Order: sequence, then C-alpha cells, then structure tokens
Amino acid sequence: MAREVRSNGDTIRAKEFALDEMKLGFAELTNHLTTGGVDTMVTLSFEKLYRNVYRAITHGLGNDWFEIVRSAAQRIVFRFRNNHHRYDTCAEVMRDISMFAEVTFCVANRKRGDYRVRTTFARVWDEWHADKELRSWILWRPVRAVRVKLAILAWALKTYEEVSLRPENTGYAVCKERFDAGAKQQVKKRKRASDRPPARAEVIKEDSEALKEACGLQCVNSSMRETGRY
Repeated sequence: MAREVRSNGDTIRAKEFALDEMKLGFAELTNHLTTGGVDTMVTLSFEKLYRNVYRAITHGLGNDWFEIVRSAAQRIVFRFRNNHHRYDTCAEVMRDISMFAEVTFCVANRKRGDYRVRTTFARVWDEWHADKELRSWILWRPVRAVRVKLAILAWALKTYEEVSLRPENTGYAVCKERFDAGAKQQVKKRKRASDRPPARAEVIKEDSEALKEACGLQCVNSSMRETGRY
C-alpha cells in the first residue's frame, strides 16, 4: 500500500515536472520567434524542446499541450499580424517540435476536433483578422495599462496630499512654516519703514508749508499796521 502511494506521488510529481518543462520550452521558443526570428534559435536545443512535448504527451497532458500551442499562436499573431509568411514559418517550427503530439494526441482526438498545429495557427490568424474588437482590445492594451497606472498614481498623490495637509502632518507643517516666515518678513519690512528717516521730498514739503504760513502771518501784520489797528 505504501509503495502504491509512493508510486502515485512520483507520478504526480513527474507529471507536474513535464508540464512545467513544456511550458518553459514553449515560452522560450515563442520569445525567440517574436523577438529575433528563426535565425536566433541556434541557442535553443531542438532535442530538448521535442522531448519536453514527448514527455508531456506520454503523461497524458495533450490538452495542456494544445492550450499552450494556441496561447503561443495568439502571441505570435500579435507580433506578425501584417506578415503572413513569417507567421507561417513560426507555425512550421511549432509543428516540428510537436510531431509526436500530432500523430498521437491529435489522431486519437480527431473526432473531438482538429488539434494540429497548422490548423490551430490558421484558426487564430482568421479570428484575429476577423474580430476588430479583439484587435482593438489587444493593440490598445499598453495604452490602457499606462492609463491605469497614471490613474493609480494620481489617486495616490491626491490621498497623500490630503493626509499630509491634516493638522500636525508634514504638509500642514510646511504651510505653517511658510506662513510664519512671510509674516515675520512683513513685520521686518514695516519696522524698517518706520525707522527710516523722512525722505527729502517730505522735508522740502514740510519746509515750504511752514514758509507759506510765516509769509501769510507777516502779510497780515503789515496790513494791520497800515490800517492803524496796532
């Protein structure tokens, strides 16, 4: 009984390992196809990629293999949406490493549908170019991501500003310090203005007014003498 449980555990771990390796292999291959093309695949091992698919199929992961191929086709069609020849070349590469899956899983499940790589790639190509909403949704994905990030940043800044301006917080302290500094500066300006001696124009004005008063008084006295009032 213990041996059977251990065997089942080993089978599950082997199955998980096979799935992880197949996902990793397809991800690396798709990355090379979409960024550098077929010429950059010299760093990849065909034997390793082929064995990853072979191991996964022998562990009953045919459905997972199909979903991974379809996901890769959706990524590749986005990159080569205007280059059908390059897209077909990528489909050929995917089919080469999936030949074992095509002659086993695809044949065994042909009543359910056509799971072959070329058929999957052709279906994804047709869906992409027939569905305008899908194209718009995917092509504008980077723009939507940036807008979401900007909205989050604006919300965060607004929240921080609101919190910082509460009494005793940093924003409040900065405003108070700026206000106090302005008030002190204004007081200094008024004090300097009050301590400053009168301007020359003001002195001349005061002297001229005093002179006018003196002249007026002298004229009054002279007229009174002439009339004999003194």
